[in-house]
Amino acid sequence: MNKDRVFCRIRKKYLILTPEEEIRQSLISYLIDNKQYPISSFSVEGQIRVNNLIKRYDILIYNKDLTPFMLIECKAANVDINQSTLDQLSTYAQALNPDYFLMTNGHKTYCFKKDNNP
Repeated sequence: MNKDRVFCRIRKKYLILTPEEEIRQSLISYLIDNKQYPISSFSVEGQIRVNNLIKRYDILIYNKDLTPFMLIECKAANVDINQSTLDQLSTYAQALNPDYFLMTNGHKTYCFKKDNNP
């Protein structure tokens, strides 16, 4: 990894190393190297339609049956994880319906499991 660019193992290309990209790539590496998630289960910065708008999620991990498993929202280290972050994640989750939701800025990380009770 050089100072200006970082290699994305999922997208297989070098990207500009922004503060948010640094968090995203660190989390991807952790999930692959430490938690053994297969590279093939990741989608990064994919497009979704939310209320007739096109939005981009940060990371989506799929189950073996290709259903959304975990939706992840990454923020730069200097950005607070707050209600606004949760609202953004929740909005994207309504469109994707994953089992888990995670949000992080590298300092604070919150993970939630979908409640299937009505």
